[in-house]
Amino acid sequence: NARYPDDLASHARNPESWEDHGGESLGRFRDRVVGAWMTLEAELLELEAQEARGLQVAVVSHLFPTRAILAHYCRVDLAGWEDFKIPTASISELEVRAAGEAEVLRVGWKPEA
Repeated sequence: NARYPDDLASHARNPESWEDHGGESLGRFRDRVVGAWMTLEAELLELEAQEARGLQVAVVSHLFPTRAILAHYCRVDLAGWEDFKIPTASISELEVRAAGEAEVLRVGWKPEA
C-alpha cells in the first residue's frame, strides 16, 4: 500500500501483537474469537447433556474466525494459520468431544454442485 509501505513487513515480523492504525492484533483477535467459541461450546455441551443426545450445529463465519477456531483445536500458532486452505463458501467440520477437545474432520471442503 502506498500510504503505509512498511505495514506488511512490520505485520509479518510480529503478527501476534502488531496493531498499527488502531486495529486489533491477530493475537487479540484470536483470543476474542476462541473465548467466544469456548462459551458457545460450553453452552452447546450443556444443552447436549440435558437432551441426552448429540447435536449438530452450523456456525457461519468469515475466514479468520474459522482459522482461529481450527488453529485452536489443532494447536497451530498464528504463523501456521495460512496452512488452513479455506475457500469461500466451503465447509470446515469439527466433532466436539468434550470441553476444549474436538477432532477436525474437514477443512475447506466444497461439495460438488
